[in-house]
Amino acid sequence: MAMEKQLWEKLFLAREMQNYHAPYEREYSYYDAVQKGDIKALRERFLVRPIYEKEGLGILSENQVRNVLYHIIISIAMVSRYCIEGGLDAETAYSLSDLYIQRADLCRSREELGNLHREMTLDFASRMRKLQKEKIYSKHVVVCIEYIYEHLHEKICIRDLAKETKLHENYLSHLFKQEMGVTIVQYIQDKKLEQAEYMLKHTDTSILEIANDLNFSSQSYFIQVFKKKNGKTPKEFRNHYFRQNLKNDMKSSQK
Repeated sequence: MAMEKQLWEKLFLAREMQNYHAPYEREYSYYDAVQKGDIKALRERFLVRPIYEKEGLGILSENQVRNVLYHIIISIAMVSRYCIEGGLDAETAYSLSDLYIQRADLCRSREELGNLHREMTLDFASRMRKLQKEKIYSKHVVVCIEYIYEHLHEKICIRDLAKETKLHENYLSHLFKQEMGVTIVQYIQDKKLEQAEYMLKHTDTSILEIANDLNFSSQSYFIQVFKKKNGKTPKEFRNHYFRQNLKNDMKSSQK
């Protein structure tokens, strides 16, 4: 009962002071970006400011330095587990986690902890990105994957990839299909749709903006190919994901 009373008081104060924790979607987006090795998104969205300046950072200790330390320990533990799920060797992930927590324990200021958190984030993300590329054997296909990854929001032509790899378009198309199991065009579309799914789940960006941002020829074409892949229109997909999250939150609150 004492814990329930303390919880009620904390929730009451949070509402009164509008001091809420960071939204779950933003937290998930951060871990998802690390798992995918999306270094660009991490630098542009999640590492612009140090962790101790993040909105909604819960109070785990009245001591400011210890408060940041506890949050970083949680972050390190979560990152390591997300990366294991993404294919990183468990022993490597756990050993890295231990090393970063040990280093965090030696930090004596929020600034030191903030720099360590940034280093840890980019270290795990870089390993995940390297892991994804190591699944590909041909250097030319690796170049293609990297180019597509960096230019996902632009129009990408086989001609551009042929220029990057210095291979004939026909030969490159054959090589890519042989190693990846799909054509270059299909791979590009699949990656754009994966990004669209991510945006529909974790942002309130409109469907038209997503179609334009990912350089689909039109909103109607985007809806068409999205429904073909997912069995739902982008709007239906977003609503389904929202309802599923709401259902899970209600179950959690009833426990």
